[in-house]
Amino acid sequence: MAITYTTIVKRGGINATGLQVPDEVVAVLGTGRNPKVKATVNGYTWRGTVQVSDGVFMLSLSAAYRDAAGVHADEQVEVTIELAERLAVLCQIIGMAAFHGYL
Repeated sequence: MAITYTTIVKRGGINATGLQVPDEVVAVLGTGRNPKVKATVNGYTWRGTVQVSDGVFMLSLSAAYRDAAGVHADEQVEVTIELAERLAVLCQIIGMAAFHGYL
């Protein structure tokens, strides 16, 4: 399931940037504190891992990804995020196994 939200490209250093991922989004993804995700901004899609930084969930946005998406630090963007495909399939399999009493 893909979730779309709006956030600011946050500057984290000289060239480091990231996207804050709301707590509610991480909860809906349902895989713990560091889900592996597929994210899309301005039509550009990449894979990454949500991590906690200074108490908030963040997704790294490298200079190459910023250039490909055509965005800059301090800019408001719309992000679509979902579990990385393999992980999503694995979660479905585990859920089905648990439902049928195999776990």
